[in-house]
Order: sequence, then structure tokens, then C-alpha cells
Amino acid sequence: MRFEYFVYPEAIEKIVSSGIAIRVEELAKSEDGIPYFGFVTTGELVSNIEYMKKRGYFKTLKSVPEKEGLTFKDSINSLFNNKNGKWKTHRNSGILEEELDTEDFLLLTGILSSHVLGPDEIWDHKKFGFSSISEFTGTVGAYILNRSHGDLKRGYEWETTWPDGRILHNKVSGDHNLDLRIHQVDVTAYKTFDPLGNEVFYRPSFGVDRNGVSGYHSTEASLLVSLIKWAEQNEIPSEMLEDSASKLLIFATSLGQKVGNAAECITGRDMNFFSLFVSFSDTIPALDENYSTKQYTFDRVMTTSEGTYGIYIDPNKNLIFSYEGGSSKIKPKKRIQASFLPSEVDHLLKGLFYQSFEGLGRTSVRELSSVLGYRYSEQFELDMARFIRRNKA
Repeated sequence: MRFEYFVYPEAIEKIVSSGIAIRVEELAKSEDGIPYFGFVTTGELVSNIEYMKKRGYFKTLKSVPEKEGLTFKDSINSLFNNKNGKWKTHRNSGILEEELDTEDFLLLTGILSSHVLGPDEIWDHKKFGFSSISEFTGTVGAYILNRSHGDLKRGYEWETTWPDGRILHNKVSGDHNLDLRIHQVDVTAYKTFDPLGNEVFYRPSFGVDRNGVSGYHSTEASLLVSLIKWAEQNEIPSEMLEDSASKLLIFATSLGQKVGNAAECITGRDMNFFSLFVSFSDTIPALDENYSTKQYTFDRVMTTSEGTYGIYIDPNKNLIFSYEGGSSKIKPKKRIQASFLPSEVDHLLKGLFYQSFEGLGRTSVRELSSVLGYRYSEQFELDMARFIRRNKA
């Protein structure tokens, strides 16, 4: 089932400048709103095509010059009957192919774009600056689909361009069980060809594009400690942690606290803060050039099973999350579930506080602020010195 597409900046510019974006907004705010499509069956596609036919959309297809309309119709029919088309994107590692999905026909056929484009303009791609019919109908359809679930977004989001040119969209949020979720999605505008063989400036979200971390219960405070540790031990500049994290505390104070679905969202928890810092003097293990290490990491994000996400540092000081089984199943070679550049440390720090402010987890802003305040207090220094002396004795 397909539910997300990435529309490239070049295509968004055309949609905005042509006035189509305004039409989509008007549709979204109308009484009927944007039509909702979940899992789409073949029968639903046929009925929607029949509805387009009754509204006169395919009469105008015949008038498209140079027989392009007839060619498009034949290609769509062949694709629908044989299901043999594939999406192709040119990645750094080579050409990646993705199988055609039923939901793709909502875009390719013009079913979605017909809600904002009339019969006399839906096939007139050149008028709107597009190079083919399927590029036009598909791009507008993808834009409409994205707008239909845009209001559901909650959490702290940012985008990062990596040295290899990839653009990753990051989000710190929570699921319906109030468990921490860190999403990382590759939204790079790769050169893309749709299942009809036309170059397009949008693409589906492929399975390999999505990575992330799925924590369990109240993992935000321990992750906050690991982020501080990452920055301090690797001498990573952090505006949020300067002057005893004064700017991060001001940021936290400015947020306040929304009501969540768990009591801990408001009240916080009584806890021994030093217990979170027991391994603070132990460095986060560094991975070699093969992303391997035999060193155990005490910095982890807990999950619902015996598995955890181990936290490591790669040769470029990037923060790495790697899912691992029980201690007897941990392998030296690490499989990356999410990775962050040193320049993203402040986004991650603010993301944890914002996630707590939104009530998307079981950890309150008050609790995170207390952990942060403790780290830069005289009491922390006394407790750490006492702990080190006790372990040396």
C-alpha cells in the first residue's frame, strides 16, 4: 500500500506559480475536503475512472495534439492490465527499482488531480510547464495526497543535507502508545522515472528511504544524557549546551506543557537523577571504518522486547543508532537504523523537549529540565567524584 510521495522542489515551484496550490488549499478547506483513499482495490479504480468519464475528462484526452493523448491512454491500459511497470530512481549506489502499486494509479490516471483540474486542462501539461501527461497528473496528485495528511504531523522536524548529497527529513515524535519515535526519511530529489517510463519530479516513498528509532516507555531522559555525552566527549559545538545549557533551559521554559494521555506528561517522576549518569564517564564506543566494534555500549534506547538500540560514534563523530538483540546476540558489525551529523545535536536536544511539550511521550518537560539542571549542578560533580572514588576502592 502506497501512502506517501515526495514532490521535488522544482515541481512544487510550478504548482505554486501556476495557482494549482491555491486550488488544493481551497479543496482542503471546502465542505467535502480532499477525498480520502486508504487501501485501493482494482474495483475502486475502475469506478473512479468511470466517474471521470461521466464528467467528460476522456473526451478532451482525444484532442491532445500529436496523438499524445491516445498514446497515454494505451500505455495506462497496458500498465493496468499487466502491472509490469516499475519506478526507477538513480541513487548514489546505482538504479533502484520499486514495484508498481495499486495506489499509484490514483496519480497516474488523473483521478486525484481531477479534483482541482478541469477536463480542458488536466491533459494540457505544457500549459503548466510539465513535460508529459503522466508527470503532470502524477505530480498534482502527489501534492494533493500529501496535503490530505499534512495536518496530522506532530513533533519536531528538520532537514539535513549530508556530504554525499542526500537530504534526510528528521522528526522526533511519539506513537499512539506514547513511546518515543525518531523518524529519518530520505527525501532526496533523485532522478526518477515513473512506471510509464517518463522522467518525473516526484517519487513514492520507498521502503529503503525510511529509518528510525522506536523506543519503549520513558526513554527520553536517558537519551538526553546520551546526547549530552556525545557532544561533550567529542567536543561538538552546541549552542544549546553553552553556559550550562542555559539556552536549552530557556527553550524548555518557553514551551510550557501540553496535556498528554499519561499522568507523567504533567507531573513528571520522582527519580534519582544520578542513576541516569552512572556510565557518563565511559566513552560511547567508536566504530571503525567498517562500522564495527567489539566494545559494549552502555548508552541505549530500550524497546518492548529484549532488543535495544545501541548508540555508537562513527569515524566522523556522527551519532549512530543500531538495533541489537540481547547481549549474547550483539555482533561487531553494526546495522544503522538512524544516524545524525554533529551539526544536528541541537535539533535532537530541542526535539526531545518539544516531544515532551506536545505530550507525545511519558516524560514531561519538567523532568527533562531537572535532568539537564542536575548535569550542570555542583551536586552532579560531587556525586560523580564520590562514585569514581567508590569504584576505585
